[in-house]
Amino acid sequence: MVVVDNVIWEGAFLDPEASGDALAIRQTLEFLGSSASFDATAVQTASSKGWDGFAIAVMRS
Repeated sequence: MVVVDNVIWEGAFLDPEASGDALAIRQTLEFLGSSASFDATAVQTASSKGWDGFAIAVMRS
């Protein structure tokens, strides 16, 4: 199992001009979503502290 925290970043990873950490988040989510080796999902969280989330991926057998 792979758990990746802080993957939503208030939606910053959606910006086509994203760079740095926001770009790395997008690339990670794209990899997990397209990989034949994993079943994955991202879960969004919203609170008074902001909008963020985490991704969970399970390796297929």
